[in-house]
Amino acid sequence: MAHSTFQRKASTSQVDKGRKSRDKCGDCGAVVNKDDKGIQCELCELWFHASCQNILESQYQALVEDSKNDSPVLHWFCCYCNRSAVKILNGLMRMQQQIDDLQQEVQASGSRLNDIEAGKFTDNMSSAVGEIASKKVMESSQAVRRDVLDMEKRRMNAVIFGLSESGSGDPEIRKSHDAEAITELLGKLNINTIRPTHLFRIGAVKERPQGSLVKPRPLKLVFQSEWEKQEVMSKFIDCKKAKSNYVAELTIGHDKTKWEQEEYNKLKAELTARLDRGEQDLVIRDLKIVSRFRRQ
Repeated sequence: MAHSTFQRKASTSQVDKGRKSRDKCGDCGAVVNKDDKGIQCELCELWFHASCQNILESQYQALVEDSKNDSPVLHWFCCYCNRSAVKILNGLMRMQQQIDDLQQEVQASGSRLNDIEAGKFTDNMSSAVGEIASKKVMESSQAVRRDVLDMEKRRMNAVIFGLSESGSGDPEIRKSHDAEAITELLGKLNINTIRPTHLFRIGAVKERPQGSLVKPRPLKLVFQSEWEKQEVMSKFIDCKKAKSNYVAELTIGHDKTKWEQEEYNKLKAELTARLDRGEQDLVIRDLKIVSRFRRQ
């Protein structure tokens, strides 16, 4: 994919400068040697063999030629980060659109101010209206910018729902219980080399009357890279498709921002309405309602 927001960090012309002898391919795990056709993802910064990412020779050469320019216009993201890159870029585009819309509102407000200045309002009142409009533009653009940065921070996180939670009042016992549960879960998924750097429950601890059952809080997992998160989610989904009893009551998802969660809830309501009308095989992917059989 191409976009002017990111600066590519890898190309054949930059291999000797940017690649270290210990850099390993994010797919096969073998060292990406200096004489290999390798490329570095601009988001996770992992190196990959071009062949491991199914990059065609013509595509690779196009990236190489473009990298020789002072201002490259082509940029590359690995298959694990491409989805997040699209989300971030969509967020930036959404931010720009909102800024453009608000600027049009300010211009319209300026026209109305001309009428006001004709005698209907005092100078101070006219100035106040202009300041309010400008402030609205600034606050809205800042809010969208925070959303985009929040997406970037959460891209290496996953959230598991339904995993049993300790009822102990001791926080350390609860943490130990969660760590053991995740280690066991990853073992069931045949994942032995990936472990989250942090994990914690989302939401406040609820009072638990003796002997009562309380719905476990979601558990957030923070990984070292988006590749690790995607690997865990992929193995989890495979296990789910195989109808493994161990994950039957569990679900896993991306760590959504507040805006993404609000959009997801709107889409969920729309999806329910469409299914009720008789439409079939629809699912929500990448904050869009699409056919279940659409290639990802």
